[in-house]
Amino acid sequence: MTNTLHQKPGDGWSLDERNPQVIQSWMSVWGWFYQYYFRVQTEGWHHIPSDEQVLIVGSHNGGLVSPDMVMMIYDWFRHFGTQRLVYGLMHRHIWELNPALAKEAVAVGAVRANPKMAIAAFQKGASVLVYPGGAQDVFRPHSQRNQIQFAGRKGFIKLALRQN
Repeated sequence: MTNTLHQKPGDGWSLDERNPQVIQSWMSVWGWFYQYYFRVQTEGWHHIPSDEQVLIVGSHNGGLVSPDMVMMIYDWFRHFGTQRLVYGLMHRHIWELNPALAKEAVAVGAVRANPKMAIAAFQKGASVLVYPGGAQDVFRPHSQRNQIQFAGRKGFIKLALRQN
């Protein structure tokens, strides 16, 4: 399913550019960072139904090196395999700031952080990952590290209610 907003390959407006072979090629690299560098620990995967879509809402941490989405996607694929569809909503500025990174992110399932793309992903039968706080969340002061900063963004709540 290609979104009507799709203008050119890699721009994040299509669900058709996700590539399981590219995802598989990254798994060992992500796995090393997951286990040895960031030492990620997650739990609760048994609560995610194997035959239903989910909306996973996360909080960014880490400043300029914010591995949250990548580590979550790695964990998703580790638990469910690379064929189970999941898309991560990515901020539009990534395409402007680092086009090469954006192109690679699209191949592993990134799409524009836009309600239309999230809805299209759900209509395709995919799950969606979103970190609605964006830059405001990722760059919050260390003193607020245990507080989530959604910066007034509530679209993910409407999306969840729509899909429920």
